[in-house]
Amino acid sequence: MTDRGEWILDLERKARRYSLVFVQLGSAFSPLRDDLADIQGKQLTTTEYLDEPSTDEPTLHILKDFERVLKTSDTTIGRLRERVLSDIDSGHVFVLVSSIARNAFESGPGSDLLADSRHVFAPLNPLSNEDQLTVLPAYCHGGSDGSELLVNCLEELGSSTVHALSQALWEEGRSPMESIQVLERSDIEALRGAGLISVEGDSVVWTIAKAWKKFRNAVALASARYTEETTWLSNAFTDLWVIERVIRNSIRDALIAKQGASWRDGCLSAGLRTEVLERARKDAQPSARTVKELRDPLEWLTTVELLELREERDLGDLGLESYLWTKLRNSVVPIRNRAAHMRFIGAQDARTVRTWRKIVLKNVGAE
Repeated sequence: MTDRGEWILDLERKARRYSLVFVQLGSAFSPLRDDLADIQGKQLTTTEYLDEPSTDEPTLHILKDFERVLKTSDTTIGRLRERVLSDIDSGHVFVLVSSIARNAFESGPGSDLLADSRHVFAPLNPLSNEDQLTVLPAYCHGGSDGSELLVNCLEELGSSTVHALSQALWEEGRSPMESIQVLERSDIEALRGAGLISVEGDSVVWTIAKAWKKFRNAVALASARYTEETTWLSNAFTDLWVIERVIRNSIRDALIAKQGASWRDGCLSAGLRTEVLERARKDAQPSARTVKELRDPLEWLTTVELLELREERDLGDLGLESYLWTKLRNSVVPIRNRAAHMRFIGAQDARTVRTWRKIVLKNVGAE
């Protein structure tokens, strides 16, 4: 088992050395929370800390529910940061204890409190040949098979990490070592904080490698269950909407310039005219008998069909160089498809479509 006394002494030493440390004690490390009582300090909830007046005597504060800043309006990270930094200047010391990973907190006012903190990692149990999941302190050998514990651990990570794992393990079918190689540094830190990865010298290894099939299934469940609404998620949907409408408007203008008033009937191939008419009749215009009766047949095209139409009808580059149209298709269409089917959209996806929104707004139809 873990040397429970040594790790808590190390946590206290680092807290006093750096003044501000962060430790993730999520599902895998829940038994270790009781060890916090051995620290020579004051255990408080974040609300209790903010409600009590500061003292002149330097104190080690253990804020045991730091994740609360994500859930309530009374305990914001901005308010907490202001108070903590003021107390640090007066000689106080802090241990921020969270059940969720550091990268699960969104950037915003006060989030530099996390960036400034020293990350301390809780200890794992020694590896066992009998059952590798016994490396996680919360796992009970002979009880459940550990699948739900793995899902719980994953659900405590930042959405970007869950998405990266889902992409690597399922969409790309990567092996354990290949998966590690494509993860960002913040993902590695989050997985280490959750007990799923360890660092041995210069090597980063999975602690659950021999339970890989079980872990892979847990990634699938955690990804599917993710329902947290974020600012970047709503922004991604908006940006996709803007990108597609700007492109559609530009293509429509080019068709009108080339084909005149007959553009509706002449813009689509015979097979696509039948398909588009059927889509429109089922959705919004049941009385339409031909494509030319539709207000805008382009609205019933998929993004891929819309992009192919530009090439098939020789409409030109429309302000965007040819190679950029190819890059846009490769970058944006997979994200658009995930959005259309309400699948997982990660923070990196949101950054990608935000970049393309800027490019499209600046160039498409600008000529």
